[in-house]
Amino acid sequence: MDAQIKLISAHMPLAQIIVINSAASLVPVVIIAACNGGLAWLVRTRRPLVHLMRGLLAGTGIFTGFLALGLLPLADFYALIFTSPLLLTALSALVLRERVGIHRWAAVVAGLCGVALIVRPDAAIPTIGALAVLANALMFAFGMVIVRRFGASESAFTFAFYTTLVTLVMAILVSVLDPGQRPVMPETVTPLLLNISAGLTGGFAALSVIAGFRIAPAPVLAPFHYSQMLWGVVIGVTAFGHWPDRMVLLGSALIAGSGLYVFHRERRLMRRNTAA
Repeated sequence: MDAQIKLISAHMPLAQIIVINSAASLVPVVIIAACNGGLAWLVRTRRPLVHLMRGLLAGTGIFTGFLALGLLPLADFYALIFTSPLLLTALSALVLRERVGIHRWAAVVAGLCGVALIVRPDAAIPTIGALAVLANALMFAFGMVIVRRFGASESAFTFAFYTTLVTLVMAILVSVLDPGQRPVMPETVTPLLLNISAGLTGGFAALSVIAGFRIAPAPVLAPFHYSQMLWGVVIGVTAFGHWPDRMVLLGSALIAGSGLYVFHRERRLMRRNTAA
């Protein structure tokens, strides 16, 4: 999905890309919901304000994330976006008052050192792109704090539906209110088809992630999730000719290692609590 968004980022305004992408990503969510309990089950909620808050966070994150995709190589983008588990650890301690030990705090610091290596003063990546992707990671972390706090009382599919719906409304409003974001017709139909494809891909991916996290705990799935960094390098090299430099690879290794260590500590804590 991200590679397709990067391909079309120069052909349409950001808000138009998000409108089409969000509308397309709703399709698989609605279809799956209709086959598993009906649409009433999909929209039923006892916490509309929670969904609105998470939707606003996610919508802001998508705007900043898609902006960063147009500016950064995929390897740099994924390295920085995977600071979100580290930010989630910090926010869990500061907002949810969860106990975070010295080991996980050390992992957060190590991951931030990895960020410093990637966005160092002599780095070639645009500062706006780096800040945008870090903002995306922060919005995602805040959204996951909300899921941790209220997820037990709400369906995962309901979260996915309302998040995408709020993002769609936000993008439409931006398209209407900002003259620079008014929709345009690309010279060919290819960008439109790629955008629809990206939305469908993203919708199915979101459902796959939901299914995976409902079956297995996050620490077990983390190594598979972090393979996204590898795909980012592979697609970046083959599709865009972007070779990451040594400092980006080192920073990526620090961020990935720190995130995986956080999941490792959470898995140990989970086992200890289960045994108790």
